[in-house]
Amino acid sequence: GITVRTGLLWWTVAIHLLTSMTMVWLSVLLYVKIGEPDDGVVQARVARPLRGLTALTALDLAAVLVTGTLVTAAGPHAGDRSASRTVPRLRVQIDTLVHMHSSLLVAYLALLVGLGFGLRAVGADRAVMLRLGVLVALVCAQAAVGTAQYFTGVPAALVAVHVAGAAACTAATAALWASMRERAQPQPLEG
Repeated sequence: GITVRTGLLWWTVAIHLLTSMTMVWLSVLLYVKIGEPDDGVVQARVARPLRGLTALTALDLAAVLVTGTLVTAAGPHAGDRSASRTVPRLRVQIDTLVHMHSSLLVAYLALLVGLGFGLRAVGADRAVMLRLGVLVALVCAQAAVGTAQYFTGVPAALVAVHVAGAAACTAATAALWASMRERAQPQPLEG
């Protein structure tokens, strides 16, 4: 595609990844929607403030993903080394980008923990809590991979693991978002 034809130019790779993560998010929402009755009635499973906090975590995830693409763009795996022409990298100090990326990840995790306390306080449904638990575990694993990348010189194999982890975190965040409401079968009228 276009990304390969440009020699993996950093901004085309970033757009490609962010578009892919958007597609992952929408695929999860579509999967959930398919499992619901067409004539169902939408019902909130948690209060509006907690749904708002979930939306805020999704926005933070988007910022984590954007800064992650910038870290890659400034790092050793930006561009195609086999290309016949030099592919420019993002000329920003990588340590600055790594700290921005990791700070946003810490904020994302903090928002998830806060959301967990809020969900626990209101006695949220077991399915919602399970999705949150899976997401927190994935985020912690993703943080461990990112830390390992940083301290081991960004081995190529860990880049693939980190991208897969980003997709898993995106899918899990979308699943958590989708679990905040349900489309239940309408109750028949008695009469």
